Amino acid sequence: MAPRQKATPRVQGAGSVDALPSGRFRVRFTHEGSTLTKTFDARAEAEAYRVALVQERKALAADAPRPEAPPAVETLDSWFKVWMHRRETTGAVRWPRIDRGRWQTHVAGTPLASKPLAEVRPRDVRDWLASMMGKRGPNGKLLNRQTVTHAFNLVRGALGAAVKDERIPTNPAAGEKVDKRPEKRDTDPWTFLSAEEVTAVETCSAMPDGVRLLFTVAIRTGLRAGELWALRWVDVDTRGKHPAVTVRASHHGAPKNGKVQRVPLLPAAREAFDALRALAGDVEPDDLVFPSSTGAQRGRGDDGRWAPEHGPKGAKVARWPGYRALAGINRGVRFHDLRHTCASHLVMGSWTEKPLTLPEVQTMLRHGSPTMTARYAHLSPDHLHARLTASPSPRPAVALAGLP
Repeated sequence: MAPRQKATPRVQGAGSVDALPSGRFRVRFTHEGSTLTKTFDARAEAEAYRVALVQERKALAADAPRPEAPPAVETLDSWFKVWMHRRETTGAVRWPRIDRGRWQTHVAGTPLASKPLAEVRPRDVRDWLASMMGKRGPNGKLLNRQTVTHAFNLVRGALGAAVKDERIPTNPAAGEKVDKRPEKRDTDPWTFLSAEEVTAVETCSAMPDGVRLLFTVAIRTGLRAGELWALRWVDVDTRGKHPAVTVRASHHGAPKNGKVQRVPLLPAAREAFDALRALAGDVEPDDLVFPSSTGAQRGRGDDGRWAPEHGPKGAKVARWPGYRALAGINRGVRFHDLRHTCASHLVMGSWTEKPLTLPEVQTMLRHGSPTMTARYAHLSPDHLHARLTASPSPRPAVALAGLP
């Protein structure tokens, strides 16, 4: 029996290669609180992959933005860079790249950003907000209110942090808000698949088995895209007394609410996971459940090729029709609407002995507030009954005696 090969010595920031009982070799690499694992048949392949990761991280670190020396007069823009660096190094921001990009697109270069921090007044914030409400995106349409709100929250957060840092006495954005405006939509803000459409997806022979099972899991669990892409087999329990998946991450960070939570599995979801495991063959606990075609974790914007993929701008025919169309669904149902599909059918009782209550759906979908779940109230079979029983009693007949 050959002696077990020693693991690569653990050096901070260098990752490691461990020999597994199966004879394969696992690379484990931790960066900024996230751990990446990947297995290989040969140690040489694993070592080459580990070295490549180290080199990649060094290159990224060399290119990472660093706080600039404070200017003679500190502006809102220069303070934002200091504040963002502080948030990033302390782990106080989930997606620093998104915040930086949002600032660069909507705030940097404006009169508000170049204003000395100590001289920013509420009217400056209002003027910037007014310009944002009239700003048009690359598609030529006015920015939607959510985009403006995200940018405004970043401005308000930066100014609020300046108050805590005793750089300014008060937050000039504290009393401001993004005005509402009517927004015309061609379709509802969200939709969901009907029972017949769910069946069409889950039985679509035009889809590869792995793809069909992916969409089945998305529909029957209600997990967000980032949660699906970050899911590993160690967190899938289909054999226990209470089958469930444990949601630990979304993309490369924490889940949306920052909490690790267990999501109960419906029978159809459990069966889909079992079929996926059988399809994957020999999997390690740390292997991704839904890796990309290259074996890596899928990124933002990946929808499993659910929707059509368009070619160059102006192309009349989609480069790829999308699995949605292959299932016979020609409506504009987004991948995220599969999450709405789960919530809708739980409220309607399509898959369970009786409909779930809104608080139960809130727990299942891990909504941050009851308001987010309330959008499904109109689907509840009890909704009309509740409204009728809450109606005021009719006036007694005697009160109507003198009426014609």
